[in-house]
Amino acid sequence: MIIDERIVEDGGFERIHLDVADGRIVLRDDQGSEHDVRLELILAVIRRYGRPLDDTIGLPSDGIELAPGIELRRLTYRAAVDAGPRDYAVLCVAERPPLAVMSTTFTGALRHLVAKDNAS
Repeated sequence: MIIDERIVEDGGFERIHLDVADGRIVLRDDQGSEHDVRLELILAVIRRYGRPLDDTIGLPSDGIELAPGIELRRLTYRAAVDAGPRDYAVLCVAERPPLAVMSTTFTGALRHLVAKDNAS
C-alpha cells in the first residue's frame, strides 16, 4: 500500500510503500530500499501523532492487515481549510476509534524509527 508520495530532485515522484509479505511488515521505496518494520514502531508513531478520525469522514474500506484486528488504511481527504486534498494514514484497531495522522508525518517518523531500529 502506498503510504506517501514525494517529489524527488529530478522532478519525478517517489512512492513509499508499506506492505505485509510472508508475515513481515516491509517499508520500501521506489529506489529499492527495503526494511522490516516492527509493529511496535507503527503503533509508537500513531500514539505520538495520531488523532481520532472525525465521525463524519468516511473511512476507506481497503487497507493492509498488520496483525489480527489491526489495519492500516490510506485516506485522501480535503478539509474546508485546505487548498487541496491531503493523504492520511489511518490505524484501525478493533473496538477502538480510528486514529489518523498526515501521511508525510507518519512516513517521516516511521522511516526515522526504522533506521534507528536497524542501526541497533
